[in-house]
Amino acid sequence: MKRRTKAEWEKIVSEYRESGQTKNAFCAERGISVKTLSNYTYNRPPKEKPPKEMRLRSLEEWASLILEQKESGKNRSAWCREHGVRADAMTKAERRLQAEATQITAKQEWLEVSPGAAPEVLAAKNDEIHCTVRIRMGNIEILAPDGYPAEKLAVLIKGLVRS
Repeated sequence: MKRRTKAEWEKIVSEYRESGQTKNAFCAERGISVKTLSNYTYNRPPKEKPPKEMRLRSLEEWASLILEQKESGKNRSAWCREHGVRADAMTKAERRLQAEATQITAKQEWLEVSPGAAPEVLAAKNDEIHCTVRIRMGNIEILAPDGYPAEKLAVLIKGLVRS
């Protein structure tokens, strides 16, 4: 029995794939063991990939990527595979962004909230504040003055939706 070199096996595998024959017919014609050919066609290690470029992204870049992934409707793993992004790195960045948002929210000042305010008081405040945003959720109404930060409103609405 003749031992073949790696280059010879690569040539044989290439010929087999181009022949269009069944594995049994190809092996019988050339006097090769079907099992050995199978080992070379299925157990070949993948060709070496070039090393991945290490890239440090800013939190703004991560926020953009996370938003893009969520808007795509695909799950994180599939989206990351398609875009060459590590899913674990994206998850870690999302946690950092959430932690940063929590710290910022804790430091921000909020509008005074008083349950059961009389409609007359609200009407008077509405006239003074010049509200541009009015949000109603059930029996809750949020009035935001001109220039009120959208980030604060988003956090407030998320809090209301969760409760």
